[in-house]
Amino acid sequence: MTAFIKTRAATDYICRHAPSDLARNRALALLARLDTCEAALASGNGEAPAFAGGLLRGLVLLVRELAGPAWLAASAGNPGIDAFTALDTTPDPPAPDILDEIFSRVLWARFGPGHQGREGPAAGTGTPARAAGNPRAGNPRAGSRRAGNSRTERPKIVKHRAGDPGTGNPR
Repeated sequence: MTAFIKTRAATDYICRHAPSDLARNRALALLARLDTCEAALASGNGEAPAFAGGLLRGLVLLVRELAGPAWLAASAGNPGIDAFTALDTTPDPPAPDILDEIFSRVLWARFGPGHQGREGPAAGTGTPARAAGNPRAGNPRAGSRRAGNSRTERPKIVKHRAGDPGTGNPR
């Protein structure tokens, strides 16, 4: 039985699309830990083994490391992120299906398709980077003017009439 279907899908996406090698390597470590945790949960014959709490707590730490503590702090106020950060204050982790939902929300918010091309705390939260206080983020051409990019800088095509000087056309 796969207890962490949504987390596994988000982690697989990160492995394929994350912008950094560090994020991809952390995602691979999380996948390996998911395998270990799921095998331990499956061996409990319907009951969670005594050591399952420690394995689930380890998953929380790996997801925190993958998402990044600074990003989590900057994304406070998002209900999915707040549910994840509340796991620090719980004595025992919730059931695996609840953890799966919480983990997947954090990972999709951090690394989902909407995060690409954005910088800073707005990455992956659905908030445009400009609204997060950085007017230049999300616009790769902001602040740079290359010759020939605007309509006024394009060369004009001029049709010469016969007999105009310098055209080589005789009258």
